[in-house]
This record gives sequence, structure tokens and C-alpha cells, in this order.
Amino acid sequence: MSANDEAKTRRPKPHPQCWKRIVRAWDYMMQTNLELAERHLRRGLRLAYRLQDRSGQAHLIHGIGCIHLDRGQYAEGLERLHESLALFEELQDATHCAMARGNMASIYTAQRLYTEAEFHYREVIRLHEETDDPNNLIVSIQNLGDALYQQGRYDEAARYFEQAHAQLYNAPEGDIKRKRILEGQLLYNLALIAFQRGERKRGFALVRQGLTIAQETASRDVEVSCLLALGKNAPRGQRPMLEAALALAQQVGRPELIVEVHEALAELHKKAGRWKLALEAREAGLALQQALFGPQTLQRLEQLRRGELTRALEEAQRLREEAQQAAHRDSLTGLYNRRLVDLQLQRQFATAHEQALPLTVVLLDIDNFKHINDTFGHTIGDQVLIRVAALLREGVRPSDLVGRYGGEEFVIVLQGLKPKDAWRVCNRIRKTIQAEDWQSLAPGLAVTISAGVCAEPSLPSHEKMLQAADALLYQAKRTGKNRVLQAAKLRAGARQPARAGRH
Repeated sequence: MSANDEAKTRRPKPHPQCWKRIVRAWDYMMQTNLELAERHLRRGLRLAYRLQDRSGQAHLIHGIGCIHLDRGQYAEGLERLHESLALFEELQDATHCAMARGNMASIYTAQRLYTEAEFHYREVIRLHEETDDPNNLIVSIQNLGDALYQQGRYDEAARYFEQAHAQLYNAPEGDIKRKRILEGQLLYNLALIAFQRGERKRGFALVRQGLTIAQETASRDVEVSCLLALGKNAPRGQRPMLEAALALAQQVGRPELIVEVHEALAELHKKAGRWKLALEAREAGLALQQALFGPQTLQRLEQLRRGELTRALEEAQRLREEAQQAAHRDSLTGLYNRRLVDLQLQRQFATAHEQALPLTVVLLDIDNFKHINDTFGHTIGDQVLIRVAALLREGVRPSDLVGRYGGEEFVIVLQGLKPKDAWRVCNRIRKTIQAEDWQSLAPGLAVTISAGVCAEPSLPSHEKMLQAADALLYQAKRTGKNRVLQAAKLRAGARQPARAGRH
């Protein structure tokens, strides 16, 4: 008789009436009807207590723990699984001790407490070796490899994944579908190792094989994992894959996978500069983590991950601030955009108009910018815009408003300066830009600006000040460029000239 057979003969069996409840509950769990499954388990547990059936109590409590696990109720699940483990150990039931520890490790993995998960998976492997259970042993080896991978111990993880994959083909005949699902999971794990080692071609081949098996066997968890791996590593089309993974994870109700996909989407949106979407994804993941893990587990997570969760919260705050900034900043130069300039100018104009304070609006334009783009390329053109923006910021006071108004056109709003002083500031900026070492960007490159200065807050609106500055800028362009023109008084209805042809 094998060790496995001996273990089975020693294993105490639940009372037949309790066993009926257990079997019916597991049937409902397979149908994902957790409510009916829990009802049968709790009725069976009351019966087991009346019958003083220790084996029945252990199985039924273990089943309730699994219900909590499936619902993402991790604290309650751990409590029940610990209780069932103590009973199985008392009954010397090694097979079900392994099951209880395996489910406890699953909870720790879902909570990202990988050190605890590793401990239990090693115990599970020992128990499966004692009971000569090769099929479940392969699963446990794969799970241990995953716990090591999540800790960044990639070489150790690779050895366990490869060991499990090799043993899969030597395992005795059993549930073919289950073996195929495990094969898909192992191909996904091996793909992660390949990506980690920079073997991208092999990684994509492995993860696509795993995805095909997952779809053939309707293994939704493995399918989500494969889509997530493709979404993280594919050179293009990442967003549709991650969104498909999120929809599928939500469909199967796996909260730990949903959190992981939200984090991947947040990172993708952040890299693409989609700050609002990045913030939404990050906050969705954090909210789900906090709901699932509870304050004690979050505190433990923070300790184990050296403040990683705190950094995630700080990053969410930073993303929130960057999203707010992005709504008011020009993405290339970092200056305020036209919308913000218009809002601020409207407020400053109202204050200056009411209190009779000096206010100057300056519109500047880079001369011959189309020629610069055509001759030196748009990359150099962008660098010119960035450097001009920096020189404008350096040329005014911190309290002054500087913005990019569109294309190669910029705006400056100066408060509290007399018209003559405002003109001097603008002319000094013009000279600074002309004297800049543009040859360092491209041989033969020269950059100058023209500007129109309106220092007349008595005009009826801030729009009229902008129109007046624009008219002066147009004159500066027509009369030779590289100059600053100012008029103390202009007609309130000064007509804004057409911008076409202003180069």
C-alpha cells in the first residue's frame, strides 16, 4: 500500500449527513452560487456540532473559509482556515492540512504578503510529498514559484516554474482539463521570467500559448493574467488589452486581479501623459485595496513593502496635482496655456481698471518660425520654443504672467509697471533672445522675436488690450521684425489683423 493509500485509510471521514451538506455546497460553489453554498455549509456545521463530528466540522469550516476567499473577505477567510487547519492537524489529515494551508497562502498572495505565502506553500509541498500527491504537488511548486517571483527572486522562481513544467508531463493520468489549465498558467509564469530576462520574443510566444490554452479551457483567471502580461509588455495596442483584462477580471470577480490591472492602466496612462485617467485608475485600485485588506493588513503591507503603499498614495496625490496643472499648462514649454492666461488677465484687468493701476499686455512672436521649422526640422523648432519660453520666464518677475498663446506666439502680463518701464523689460528680453547661443542647437540657426506692447488698462476690456497688442505686433512684423512696438493710447475698437502670413 502506498503512502497516499495509507493516508486515505487513516483520514477520518465526516458523518454521512454532514458529508451530504458538504457535497451539495461544493456543487453550488462550482456553479459560483456562493449564497446557497454558504447556507448549506452553515447548516451542515450546526449539524456537525450536534453530532460532535470533528471531521465534519473541519471540512465545513474549511468550506466557509473558501467562501470568504472567493468573496475577497480575507480577514474572515484566514480566521476560518486557521480554525480548520487546527482541526485537520488534530485529526492527522495531511491531505486536508495541505488544502487549508494552500488556501491560506492564496489569501496572503492576494494581499501581497508574499513572505507569508511562501512559508505556507513550502509546507504544502512538504505535505504533498508525504502523501504522494503528484498532481497537487505540481500546483504547489508553481504557486511557490509565483510567490518568489513577486518578491523579486527571479532565478529561484524560474527554477520552480521549470520544475513544475517538467513534472507536468510526467504526472500520472488525471483530469486532462485541469492539467491543461495548469499548463497555461505555467506558460504565463515562464513568459514573465522571459520578459524579466529581456527575452521578449520568447516571452510573447509563451504568453500567447498560455492565452490560447486559457481560452480553450475557459480558464478566466489565466486569461486575465495573460492579457495583463501582453498589455504590460506589448510595443503597441496595450490599452485595449488591459481594458479587456479589466473587464474580464471584473466579470469573474477576482479583486486582486482587478487591482493589478488598475495599477497597470495607471502606469500606462501616466507614461502617455493622460493624467486624469492615470489618477482615476490609481484611485480605483487603491480604493479596492483598502476595502479588501482592511487597516491592519494595510499597515502590514506598508511595513513589508517599505512604504510602497504610502508612495502609491503620494503618487495619487501627485497625479491629482499634475492633472490639475496639465489643464492649465502648455505640454511642450510648461508655460501657462491660453485658457489660463485669458482667465488671469480678465481678473487682473478688472482690478487694474477699478483701482487705476498700471497694466501691460505683451504679445510676442518668433520671427521666421516657419522657415526655422522648414530648414532645421520640427525637433529643432520645438527646442527653440522651449528655450524662448525659458528666457521669457527668466526675463520677468515671478509675479508676472507668462504664457504660450498658440504656435510660436507668447503673451506676458506685467502688473504695476509704467509704460516706459514695461517697454524696457520687453526690449531687454528681445536682446537676450537675439544674443542667445542658438548655434548650439543647430549650425546657422538665428532666432529673434517681435513684440507688441499695450499699456492702456483704460480700454473697455482685456480682449481690447490683447487686440491692441496684436495690432502692434503685426506692425512690428511688417516694419522689419526683431523689434518691440508700443503705443500709449489706441482706439478702443482697434481691429485685429489677420494672422495669416505673420512669419
